[in-house]
Amino acid sequence: MRRHTGEKPYRCSICLKAFARRSPIKAHVLMVHTENRPFKCEACELRFATSSGLHSHLRTHTGEKPFECDECRARFADRNSLRNHRRTHTGEMPYDCTVCGKRFKRLTDLRLHVRSHTADRPSYQCAVCEGKFVSAYSLKCHMRTHTGEQPFACDQCPKRFSQKGNLDAHRAVHSGDKRFGCTLCGKKCSDGVKLRAHLRQHTGERPFGCTECGKRYMSATGLRLHLRVHTDGEAGPGSFRCSECRATFASDAGLLAHLWDHIRGRPEPPS
Repeated sequence: MRRHTGEKPYRCSICLKAFARRSPIKAHVLMVHTENRPFKCEACELRFATSSGLHSHLRTHTGEKPFECDECRARFADRNSLRNHRRTHTGEMPYDCTVCGKRFKRLTDLRLHVRSHTADRPSYQCAVCEGKFVSAYSLKCHMRTHTGEQPFACDQCPKRFSQKGNLDAHRAVHSGDKRFGCTLCGKKCSDGVKLRAHLRQHTGERPFGCTECGKRYMSATGLRLHLRVHTDGEAGPGSFRCSECRATFASDAGLLAHLWDHIRGRPEPPS
C-alpha cells in the first residue's frame, strides 16, 4: 500500500534516507556507508560493496540500458538512474538541506552540497594544476584531462570520451534523438545538461564566477576561457597574448573571441 501512498516510515540512522520498507536499509548501509568494497571493476578500477552494484556499473562500459522511461523513452543502465531521471518530468526534489533548505533530486547532490556548509569539508587537490574537488571520484575524473585517458568508447564510431556523460550525449549524434525540449522557444536538446545551459540564455543566469575579477559566465567553458585572460595576458599593458599561437590582442574580449576559434579548431594566424 505504501507504494501507492508514497509513505516512507523507515530511515537510515546514518544519512536519514527514507524507505517504504525496513529490508532495503541493510543493503543501503552496505553499499553507501561501508568502507569494505571488495568488488572491483577491471575496466576503470572503481570498487563496489556488492556484486549487484558492480553488475549495474558494468553497464556503463557495455552501453546496455535495460530500463526505459515511459514518458520520453530515454533508457538507463540501472533503476536508480531511471528513478532520478523521472524527477525531471515530475519536478520532485525529495532531498532537502537542513541548513539552508535547498532541495535536490538526488541524494548524492545533497551530500556534496552539505559539504559547502562545513568548514572542515574534505578537499581533494590535483597535483598537476592544483584544482580542488569535493570527492575522490571527481578528482579521478578530472585527472583524465591531464592524462588524456578516454575509457568510454562509442560503439558506432571511433570516438572515445573521458566521461560517461559525454559519451551518452555523443550517442544522440548517431540516433538524431533530441528528447529535451525548451518550453520557451521549442529548441530541442539531446540531453538535460545542454537544455539547462540553453535555458540560461532565457533567464540570464550566470552561475560561473571568476574569483580574480568577479566576471560571471553562463557556462563553465566560458569561465575557463576567461581565466586564460588572466594567465595569458602577459604581453604588457593593454596587450593580451594567446598561449596557443602567441597572437596578441588589445583587449580581453578580443583574446576571448580568438580563444573560441581554437576551441572550434580554427585558430587565427598570429598577428
